[in-house]
Amino acid sequence: MTLRLLFLLLTFSVNSIAQDTERAFRPRRLLLKWNPLTLFDTESMIQPGLEYFLSSRTAVQVEAGYGPLSLDRLSLFKQGKLDERQAWRVRSEFRFYRRPGTKMGRYWALEGFFMTVNGLKSVFISTFEGGRDEPVAFPIHKCVVGGHLKMGIQQAFGRKNNSRSPSRFLYDVYAGLGLRHEHVFAETVSGIRYLHPVGGQFFDVYRPTNSLSPSVTLGVKVAYSFGKSQR
Repeated sequence: MTLRLLFLLLTFSVNSIAQDTERAFRPRRLLLKWNPLTLFDTESMIQPGLEYFLSSRTAVQVEAGYGPLSLDRLSLFKQGKLDERQAWRVRSEFRFYRRPGTKMGRYWALEGFFMTVNGLKSVFISTFEGGRDEPVAFPIHKCVVGGHLKMGIQQAFGRKNNSRSPSRFLYDVYAGLGLRHEHVFAETVSGIRYLHPVGGQFFDVYRPTNSLSPSVTLGVKVAYSFGKSQR
Protein backbone atom coordinates (compact mmCIF):
# COMPACT_ATOMS: atom_id res chain seq x y z
CA MET A 1 0.00 0.00 0.00
CA THR A 2 2.80 2.39 0.96
CA LEU A 3 4.73 1.64 -2.25
CA ARG A 4 1.59 2.15 -4.35
CA LEU A 5 0.94 5.52 -2.65
CA LEU A 6 4.53 6.64 -3.21
CA PHE A 7 4.30 5.62 -6.86
CA LEU A 8 1.10 7.61 -7.33
CA LEU A 9 2.62 10.69 -5.66
CA LEU A 10 5.76 10.43 -7.81
CA THR A 11 3.68 10.11 -10.99
CA PHE A 12 1.57 13.13 -10.03
CA SER A 13 4.68 15.22 -9.30
CA VAL A 14 6.34 14.35 -12.62
CA ASN A 15 3.16 15.18 -14.54
CA SER A 16 2.80 18.50 -12.72
CA ILE A 17 6.40 19.49 -13.46
CA ALA A 18 6.02 18.51 -17.12
CA GLN A 19 2.85 20.57 -17.46
CA ASP A 20 4.42 23.60 -15.78
CA THR A 21 7.46 23.36 -18.03
CA GLU A 22 5.30 23.04 -21.14
CA ARG A 23 3.31 26.10 -20.10
CA ALA A 24 6.49 28.07 -19.49
CA PHE A 25 7.83 27.21 -22.92
CA ARG A 26 4.61 28.03 -24.77
CA PRO A 27 4.91 31.65 -25.93
CA ARG A 28 2.06 34.03 -26.63
CA ARG A 29 -0.06 33.32 -29.68
CA LEU A 30 -0.19 36.82 -31.21
CA LEU A 31 2.73 38.89 -32.50
CA LEU A 32 2.63 42.48 -33.71
CA LYS A 33 5.21 42.85 -36.51
CA TRP A 34 6.77 45.55 -38.66
CA ASN A 35 9.17 45.44 -41.60
CA PRO A 36 11.24 48.68 -41.57
CA LEU A 37 12.70 47.91 -45.02
CA THR A 38 9.32 48.65 -46.65
CA LEU A 39 10.09 52.34 -46.06
CA PHE A 40 12.91 52.09 -48.61
CA ASP A 41 11.24 49.76 -51.11
CA THR A 42 10.51 50.85 -54.69
CA GLU A 43 7.01 51.57 -53.39
CA SER A 44 7.69 53.03 -49.95
CA MET A 45 5.06 52.10 -47.38
CA ILE A 46 4.29 51.80 -43.71
CA GLN A 47 3.39 48.13 -43.42
CA PRO A 48 2.49 46.61 -40.02
CA GLY A 49 1.40 43.00 -39.62
CA LEU A 50 0.11 40.33 -37.26
CA GLU A 51 1.19 36.73 -36.80
CA TYR A 52 -1.21 34.29 -35.14
CA PHE A 53 -0.16 30.78 -34.11
CA LEU A 54 -2.63 28.06 -35.00
CA SER A 55 -0.72 25.23 -33.35
CA SER A 56 2.71 24.36 -32.00
CA ARG A 57 4.16 24.42 -35.52
CA THR A 58 1.85 26.44 -37.75
CA ALA A 59 0.96 30.12 -37.99
CA VAL A 60 -0.67 32.63 -40.31
CA GLN A 61 0.63 36.13 -40.93
CA VAL A 62 -1.14 39.11 -42.49
CA GLU A 63 0.35 42.49 -43.39
CA ALA A 64 -1.28 45.64 -44.78
CA GLY A 65 0.64 48.66 -46.05
CA TYR A 66 -0.11 52.17 -47.26
CA GLY A 67 2.25 54.53 -49.07
CA PRO A 68 1.42 58.23 -49.59
CA LEU A 69 3.46 60.48 -51.87
CA SER A 70 5.40 61.89 -48.91
CA LEU A 71 7.12 58.51 -48.40
CA ASP A 72 8.22 58.22 -52.05
CA ARG A 73 11.39 60.21 -51.38
CA LEU A 74 12.66 57.38 -49.18
CA SER A 75 12.88 54.92 -52.09
CA LEU A 76 16.59 54.21 -52.53
CA PHE A 77 16.69 52.30 -55.83
CA LYS A 78 13.61 53.63 -57.56
CA GLN A 79 13.69 54.81 -61.18
CA GLY A 80 10.71 56.85 -62.32
CA LYS A 81 8.51 59.10 -60.22
CA LEU A 82 4.88 60.13 -60.15
CA ASP A 83 3.60 63.65 -59.53
CA GLU A 84 0.98 62.17 -57.22
CA ARG A 85 0.96 58.67 -55.75
CA GLN A 86 -0.99 56.41 -53.44
CA ALA A 87 0.02 52.80 -52.92
CA TRP A 88 -1.52 49.86 -51.05
CA ARG A 89 -0.15 46.37 -50.44
CA VAL A 90 -1.48 43.24 -48.70
CA ARG A 91 0.59 40.16 -47.84
CA SER A 92 -0.61 36.91 -46.36
CA GLU A 93 1.38 33.78 -45.56
CA PHE A 94 1.16 30.38 -43.94
CA ARG A 95 4.14 29.31 -41.83
CA PHE A 96 5.44 25.93 -40.73
CA TYR A 97 8.03 25.96 -37.94
CA ARG A 98 10.51 23.11 -37.88
CA ARG A 99 10.72 22.86 -34.09
CA PRO A 100 7.36 22.25 -32.37
CA GLY A 101 6.30 23.92 -29.17
CA THR A 102 8.52 27.03 -29.26
CA LYS A 103 7.01 28.93 -32.21
CA MET A 104 10.49 30.26 -32.86
CA GLY A 105 13.48 29.11 -34.84
CA ARG A 106 13.65 28.11 -38.52
CA TYR A 107 10.53 27.97 -40.65
CA TRP A 108 9.14 27.57 -44.18
CA ALA A 109 6.40 29.86 -45.49
CA LEU A 110 4.13 30.15 -48.50
CA GLU A 111 3.22 33.76 -49.25
CA GLY A 112 0.80 35.57 -51.54
CA PHE A 113 0.65 39.32 -52.08
CA PHE A 114 -1.25 42.04 -53.94
CA MET A 115 -0.18 45.64 -54.59
CA THR A 116 -1.86 48.52 -56.35
CA VAL A 117 -0.50 52.00 -57.11
CA ASN A 118 -2.41 54.95 -58.56
CA GLY A 119 -1.02 58.35 -59.48
CA LEU A 120 -0.34 61.00 -62.09
CA LYS A 121 2.69 61.18 -64.38
CA SER A 122 3.41 64.34 -66.42
CA VAL A 123 4.81 63.84 -69.90
CA PHE A 124 5.61 66.58 -72.42
CA ILE A 125 3.55 65.97 -75.55
CA SER A 126 3.69 67.88 -78.81
CA THR A 127 0.30 69.55 -79.24
CA PHE A 128 1.18 71.26 -82.51
CA GLU A 129 -0.05 74.52 -81.03
CA GLY A 130 2.56 77.19 -81.06
CA GLY A 131 5.19 74.62 -82.01
CA ARG A 132 5.99 73.62 -78.44
CA ASP A 133 5.47 70.64 -76.17
CA GLU A 134 2.93 70.83 -73.39
CA PRO A 135 2.87 68.78 -70.17
CA VAL A 136 0.02 66.31 -69.97
CA ALA A 137 -0.77 64.54 -66.67
CA PHE A 138 -1.68 60.91 -67.37
CA PRO A 139 -3.36 58.75 -64.69
CA ILE A 140 -1.09 55.74 -64.11
CA HIS A 141 -2.32 52.46 -62.63
CA LYS A 142 -0.05 49.68 -61.43
CA CYS A 143 -1.20 46.26 -60.19
CA VAL A 144 1.10 43.47 -59.00
CA VAL A 145 0.05 39.97 -57.90
CA GLY A 146 2.47 37.23 -56.90
CA GLY A 147 3.72 34.68 -54.42
CA HIS A 148 6.89 33.36 -52.80
CA LEU A 149 8.21 30.25 -51.13
CA LYS A 150 10.23 31.55 -48.21
CA MET A 151 12.57 30.27 -45.55
CA GLY A 152 13.62 32.18 -42.47
CA ILE A 153 14.40 32.24 -38.80
CA GLN A 154 12.59 33.98 -35.94
CA GLN A 155 14.30 34.47 -32.60
CA ALA A 156 13.92 36.48 -29.42
CA PHE A 157 16.26 39.36 -28.63
CA GLY A 158 18.53 39.18 -25.64
CA ARG A 159 17.59 36.17 -23.56
CA LYS A 160 17.94 32.61 -24.69
CA ASN A 161 15.00 31.46 -26.77
CA ASN A 162 14.56 28.27 -24.77
CA SER A 163 14.40 30.07 -21.43
CA ARG A 164 11.24 30.05 -19.36
CA SER A 165 10.76 33.79 -19.87
CA PRO A 166 11.97 34.70 -23.38
CA SER A 167 12.01 38.32 -24.45
CA ARG A 168 8.79 39.80 -25.79
CA PHE A 169 10.80 41.38 -28.62
CA LEU A 170 11.76 39.20 -31.58
CA TYR A 171 13.44 39.51 -34.95
CA ASP A 172 12.48 37.69 -38.14
CA VAL A 173 14.91 37.27 -41.07
CA TYR A 174 13.77 35.63 -44.31
CA ALA A 175 14.47 35.13 -48.03
CA GLY A 176 12.35 33.65 -50.79
CA LEU A 177 11.80 33.02 -54.48
CA GLY A 178 8.61 33.17 -56.51
CA LEU A 179 6.71 34.72 -59.40
CA ARG A 180 4.95 38.06 -59.93
CA HIS A 181 2.58 39.38 -62.57
CA GLU A 182 2.83 43.13 -63.14
CA HIS A 183 0.38 45.25 -65.10
CA VAL A 184 1.14 48.95 -65.58
CA PHE A 185 -1.02 51.08 -67.88
CA ALA A 186 -1.98 54.73 -68.44
CA GLU A 187 -5.35 56.25 -69.23
CA THR A 188 -5.93 58.25 -72.40
CA VAL A 189 -6.34 62.01 -71.75
CA SER A 190 -8.39 64.14 -74.17
CA GLY A 191 -7.81 61.61 -76.91
CA ILE A 192 -4.04 61.64 -76.32
CA ARG A 193 -2.44 58.25 -75.65
CA TYR A 194 0.40 57.93 -73.19
CA LEU A 195 3.84 57.44 -74.72
CA HIS A 196 6.76 56.54 -72.51
CA PRO A 197 9.39 59.30 -72.80
CA VAL A 198 12.02 58.58 -75.44
CA GLY A 199 15.30 57.86 -73.70
CA GLY A 200 13.45 57.38 -70.42
CA GLN A 201 14.89 55.18 -67.71
CA PHE A 202 14.81 51.54 -68.74
CA PHE A 203 14.02 50.38 -65.21
CA ASP A 204 11.27 52.94 -64.71
CA VAL A 205 8.81 51.15 -62.40
CA TYR A 206 5.94 52.89 -64.18
CA ARG A 207 6.89 51.86 -67.71
CA PRO A 208 3.76 50.28 -69.28
CA THR A 209 3.94 46.50 -69.10
CA ASN A 210 1.83 43.38 -68.71
CA SER A 211 4.25 40.59 -67.87
CA LEU A 212 5.09 37.62 -65.65
CA SER A 213 8.57 37.50 -64.14
CA PRO A 214 10.62 35.83 -61.37
CA SER A 215 10.53 37.51 -57.98
CA VAL A 216 12.97 37.62 -55.07
CA THR A 217 12.09 38.74 -51.56
CA LEU A 218 14.43 39.55 -48.66
CA GLY A 219 13.50 41.11 -45.37
CA VAL A 220 14.01 41.72 -41.68
CA LYS A 221 11.08 42.24 -39.33
CA VAL A 222 10.83 43.17 -35.70
CA ALA A 223 8.02 41.81 -33.56
CA TYR A 224 6.43 42.25 -30.17
CA SER A 225 4.61 39.46 -28.38
CA PHE A 226 1.71 40.75 -26.32
CA GLY A 227 -1.05 39.29 -24.21
CA LYS A 228 -0.81 36.65 -21.54
CA SER A 229 1.04 33.41 -22.11
CA GLN A 230 -1.00 30.38 -23.08
CA ARG A 231 -2.09 28.13 -20.27
